[in-house]
Amino acid sequence: MDIQVRGALQSVLGRDYIMHSHRHPHINAPGNTPQKAHKDSYFGYNQLRHHRPRWAMLMYYPAETTKDLGPTVIIPGSQYLSLGNMGHHLNTESCPSEWRTDEQKWMMCPAGSVVLIHYDLWHRGTANKGNSLRYMFKFQFMRTKLPTEPSWYCLDTTFPEGSFGKMVDLSPVWRSMWDWYCGKLSTKAMNDEEIEAASQLLFSPSGELCEPWRVAAAYKLGQAECSKTLDRLLEGIVSTDENIYRNAMYGLTARCDQREVLDKVCSILEDTSNSVGSRGAAAFILGESCLQQHDGTVPALLHAVDDASVYIRREVAEALGTCPRTTEQIAPILTALSTFLDTADDQVSYMAAFSIGQTAVGLTTEMAATEDIKSLTYKLDTLSQQSRNRYVRFFALFALQMIPTMVAKDLLIKTLLNTHWDDLTHPASGW
Repeated sequence: MDIQVRGALQSVLGRDYIMHSHRHPHINAPGNTPQKAHKDSYFGYNQLRHHRPRWAMLMYYPAETTKDLGPTVIIPGSQYLSLGNMGHHLNTESCPSEWRTDEQKWMMCPAGSVVLIHYDLWHRGTANKGNSLRYMFKFQFMRTKLPTEPSWYCLDTTFPEGSFGKMVDLSPVWRSMWDWYCGKLSTKAMNDEEIEAASQLLFSPSGELCEPWRVAAAYKLGQAECSKTLDRLLEGIVSTDENIYRNAMYGLTARCDQREVLDKVCSILEDTSNSVGSRGAAAFILGESCLQQHDGTVPALLHAVDDASVYIRREVAEALGTCPRTTEQIAPILTALSTFLDTADDQVSYMAAFSIGQTAVGLTTEMAATEDIKSLTYKLDTLSQQSRNRYVRFFALFALQMIPTMVAKDLLIKTLLNTHWDDLTHPASGW
């Protein structure tokens, strides 16, 4: 890989990023009609979207791409615009004017160009009005560790204040992203008047407010270290309105490394009288904390391993891989994740395998030598060859790579040596 591309990926996803197994050639033929603006799904799976960069999409253009050949168009800053967890196609009439045509960027570029974007950025293919095919190869990359410091050459970790084009002012969101990258808690004081204004924006009825203002309000409340703003966000996360509880969730991630916040969020996850959406949001928040180990986080997540809702189990499977943990908690986490590998839900299985890999890096030599880890190793090896889901296979191989034993390494190498083609990919199943 080109050193500049590798450096960009490291800056965005950290030094231990991995290439996801999903990739796809996009061919835009002459006469093709333009796509609607959309953000990619997680291959049809219902996964809460991370504002913090966990996934990145890399678009490679092997030939010169001119405007008449139908280049990709991206909408800067739109990764924070959700319109529902599974809403892929954007109705342009519901998109704020700041994100319409004048702010779209056309990806005209010379041969060999690479475009790196946030996975959730809204984008679309345009009409090919030329006489030749336009090729673009899509690759995906994933973060495997949450940041504790910048992963680029950084001389100053102070957030660079400023505006960016004609977009809605999302500076509270940008500040939170920057501070997260730098391993800092994002804070900014608010007075009572500002708190009331932000609260009104967060709790505005759906359909009466474009989401960017609601997102910015949630992050403002999240960065203000006072009980009043915390109470408003906690009120929001148990709302029955998805637009409110989803954005309250994102606001709480801005302060999810505070003990008081984690105490409350654990309680929301454990209280089964709360809605599935609110409890899933709570599990999501617990997986976003990275600066402080909290006594209740892992027990709350482990308690939800057997939850009746597959939606909760999906969020728990992901959160267990990233939440801070003690050495003593590694074994019970891996045991829980191992049970997830046996589930019929592919999303729970592949997220569990990914989380096993993220957790297994903390195994000591003595811990890795136990019969439980040996059994887990052989289970992963079997899944890497026999699962009928390509993503379960891929993450099982990743987990084997992370287990610090020779048995795991030998099984991984044997599988890779014997794999000459992907038998799951064919014209009827391209991804």
